[in-house]
Amino acid sequence: MRKGPDLQQERRTARRWGWCARIAASAVLLLAGYASLRFARADWLFRVNTLESLREAIHLAPGNSLYYSWLAERLEFEGQDSQAMLEAAARLNPRAAKVWTRLGLRAEIAGNRVAAERMLLQAAAVDHGFAPRWALMNFYLRQNDAGRFRIWARRALEMGYGDLTSVFDLCWKFTQDAGQIFQLVPDSPYVLTKYLTYLESKDRLALSIPVADSLLQHGTSKSCPALLDYCDAQLGHHDAAAAIGIWNGMCRRKWIDRAALEPDRCLSLSNGHLRGQFLEKGFDWRTLSDPEVTMLPMSSAGGLKVILSGQQPEQCRLLWQIVPVAPHREYRLHFSYRTDGMKQIGIGWQAAGQIQSALPPSEAWSEQAFSFPSGDAELVELALVYRRPSGQMRAEGAFLLRDLRLDCQP
Repeated sequence: MRKGPDLQQERRTARRWGWCARIAASAVLLLAGYASLRFARADWLFRVNTLESLREAIHLAPGNSLYYSWLAERLEFEGQDSQAMLEAAARLNPRAAKVWTRLGLRAEIAGNRVAAERMLLQAAAVDHGFAPRWALMNFYLRQNDAGRFRIWARRALEMGYGDLTSVFDLCWKFTQDAGQIFQLVPDSPYVLTKYLTYLESKDRLALSIPVADSLLQHGTSKSCPALLDYCDAQLGHHDAAAAIGIWNGMCRRKWIDRAALEPDRCLSLSNGHLRGQFLEKGFDWRTLSDPEVTMLPMSSAGGLKVILSGQQPEQCRLLWQIVPVAPHREYRLHFSYRTDGMKQIGIGWQAAGQIQSALPPSEAWSEQAFSFPSGDAELVELALVYRRPSGQMRAEGAFLLRDLRLDCQP
């Protein structure tokens, strides 16, 4: 058993160690608080964003690579040398791809191609995104290195997002060979859609057929808007074969609920039952957009109800469709119609220069036909038109239409 003096000595020793521990803990807290205040001030100085504040921020937090890279930008803005700051940022954060890219560009400007390439490749090694690939694509274009340009153009497009116009522009600056450029485009529906739209905007529609075919092959039903725009563009250029090819491809894949067209077999009219919401593009029906004319579906089985307010234009197309035809054939459109509350109509069909006489009012369903020749054409606009009869008021009431069928004779 320990004696009294020994026990008291142990207690005094324990108290001393306790005080030491509390002092040490307080010192640690003070140091942590000081560091926290130091970093907070450094961050505030960084946000002040002047040369002086950024230098002081680096002094307070010398391990923060972001401060060095931002100071480098400020120095460049002021026309001063930023090389040392960029190198420091790269040492502190070897994964800073933007810093490596900037160092590479500076090296290229200085004429050191080898160092520039090494640094730009380092940026691509630490960042597999779009920006380093875009930088290398530009670098190899400037160096006239066709092989490596193709590699990095392909990789840039594989990571492509957003507006890719600048990438496609660079490809066309590299070469005017559409085939070579198309080889760089991946089978991504997104990139193919962007490239198809790009070619249309640059009036290179004749070169877009392989792109549209590839989008048809690799795309989905979500590709329809772009392909319908392409179909419209080809129709605008009177290229029936290209437009029919894409239209039929979408139909056969069930991306659109319409029938494939084969004008050589007299299969030229799309959606003769007037069923569903019209696409307003391609070979489907298009309708007049006017507040004085209302278009309503008759039923799920098809048919269209056209309501005229009596204030519609004196002459207008109510409904029309681009029809692919075989040359030098006689076509005959069969249809049924009736009227509701109309004393006079002023409505009839026109196509290929032929104009049908205005149909008479009919409260019961009436079957009629309209004939027109195709002549030398491959595409004909078939339109249901309204014309105010001379000396009469504008028509008011409803015109109902259904069961359209188009036949042809050699």
